Amino acid sequence: MRKARLFSANVGLAALVVLDVPLIVAAVQHGHGRADAAPAATVAVADASTSPSTPTESGSVVPRVGHRSKSLLLSFSGASDGWRAHPGCKVSPHLAATTDGGRSWEPLSAPVPHVLRINRTGPAAGWLVGADASCAPAFFSTADGGKTWAAGTGLAQAWVVIGRQLRLPSGTISRPCGKGAALELVTPASVPVALVQCESGLLTTTDGGESWRPVAAFPYGGRAVAAALMAASSGRGVALLSGATNCAGVAVVRTQDAGEHWHGGTCLASLQPPIALTLAADGSGYATGAGGVARTQDAGKTWAVSTSNG
Repeated sequence: MRKARLFSANVGLAALVVLDVPLIVAAVQHGHGRADAAPAATVAVADASTSPSTPTESGSVVPRVGHRSKSLLLSFSGASDGWRAHPGCKVSPHLAATTDGGRSWEPLSAPVPHVLRINRTGPAAGWLVGADASCAPAFFSTADGGKTWAAGTGLAQAWVVIGRQLRLPSGTISRPCGKGAALELVTPASVPVALVQCESGLLTTTDGGESWRPVAAFPYGGRAVAAALMAASSGRGVALLSGATNCAGVAVVRTQDAGEHWHGGTCLASLQPPIALTLAADGSGYATGAGGVARTQDAGKTWAVSTSNG
């Protein structure tokens, strides 16, 4: 088990989601007010089986972000209202909002030069963790969709990726992936419960990041390339697997206990990594990758797939 370490001010900041393809938009990251809950998500229990089934194709229009980016933060309070931003202290955030599920975006003025974390909690409410020119993090909230921002004191109980380290709700810094190892994603379910995605795989915590352990083995084998947990839950969520048995794309697996157990789901055959997975508190969500996008309206139990056209 790796223990939390004290915060070091001079650290670089990293993205929470990495993509090379046009992003679809819909997701939700976390809870209410300033206490962390978790990026959306998921799930009623599915049948575990030896191979995932393939969903039917959908001819419906799938909302997508109209540009390509290797690093992007997405946060949605439901299927329609969301934010996107480029994360890190070396780039401008290009913060933008949508009210139509990502079909159109309006630029927003960020309260600081850089953005590290965004959390849309309602149609007009949300918060972000930003950073100034010296990369010092700060908390801001809004009640009008991001038109104006109010500065907070401290970062409260927010989970925030900081370089290859993770800022815990307690305010200390953890290196769950190991010293020097890349930390790709954090997806909390609550203040004590979260998953992190490392190069070596998914790790889970139930004590606010004081200790971490590998998640249980997946039903189909393979490696998790994306994960999301439901806000304010005990750890219900979804992971997408690359290299799973009998699935040429990515296989969906679901958990109700932050990765202590997994249940088999469907195969999203047209999707290929890099993958972004977003799930909102109302059960709506999207997965997107090279080759297509997929939408769920039942917290990851079933998916409708549309082939990407570039």
